[in-house]
Amino acid sequence: MVLVQTSLTSDSAASEGQVSINIHGEFGDTGERRLSGKSPWKPGEEASFIVESINLGALTKIKLQFESQGTVLLSLICVHSKESSL
Repeated sequence: MVLVQTSLTSDSAASEGQVSINIHGEFGDTGERRLSGKSPWKPGEEASFIVESINLGALTKIKLQFESQGTVLLSLICVHSKESSL
């Protein structure tokens, strides 16, 4: 599960376009996956997304790609594995 929270900063503009994520780890990456469902791309919003993948091991990088114009400032992005005890 990926939890994303946008910043409350007033100068972070809203974005209405599609967003993709690619999560990289020591054993590979998820490939580009479109985040669907509730989009938290306005200031102060939060949403969670399910991204299924193989075991990536320790995470090394998370890449978000926005397909629209505008700037989104994130205050939090958290990745939980169903195998983790967190």
